[in-house]
Amino acid sequence: MNKISCISRLSCQSFGMMKTRAGFTKYHLFAAQNAASTASEIENKYKSATPSQNDLDLYLSQISTAIICSVAALESNINEYIIDHKEHIDTASVISEPKVLKKYGKTPKKHVPNNNELSKVLLQNTNLIFKYDIVWFIKKKDLLPENKHKHDIRYLTKLRNALTHFTPEWSNALSKHINLKKGRKNRFTLNPFYAPGSLFFPYHCLSASCAMWSCKVSNEFLMLFKSL
Repeated sequence: MNKISCISRLSCQSFGMMKTRAGFTKYHLFAAQNAASTASEIENKYKSATPSQNDLDLYLSQISTAIICSVAALESNINEYIIDHKEHIDTASVISEPKVLKKYGKTPKKHVPNNNELSKVLLQNTNLIFKYDIVWFIKKKDLLPENKHKHDIRYLTKLRNALTHFTPEWSNALSKHINLKKGRKNRFTLNPFYAPGSLFFPYHCLSASCAMWSCKVSNEFLMLFKSL
């Protein structure tokens, strides 16, 4: 049996030696799509019946997986880009640009003491929109447009964060979870297995439609970014 190589990308040749790096974006995306498909199969299986507890547990877990992995694909993609274009990013004059300062204030500049450390700052930063904004500016001389793509990524990231850092809220004292409900804006249909009056998050919110939407948002933006 042939062994699968753990090297996914050939980077460059330096001093007679080849540099390589791993990549994981496509695996995150595959995991998200596979999980969303499983959730859809369960939803279709029980169109006119109540799912078993085991299937309901699997259903919710797969939707959660799809959301988390969809965002993970976006994060690994931008980190891979930064690694591959480190030299160009570190020589780009971005942090002092008026549009960047207007949106982010002096925060980015404060964390870049030397002109050649921008790539390091981006890799350490956990704000996905900030990373894409800066790289987009380097590529297009402007921040990522405030359009549907950006709004969807922002909402998808909030869903991911709510799952990853799940903190339950009492039904009579909702705060963060009520904002998720307000922000949905008909992006996807709701979970059909929970009765009206059930908590929006995580019950009504997590549906096969939500999982498929998550994959679509991630995949479409990755394709857009690749085309730049």
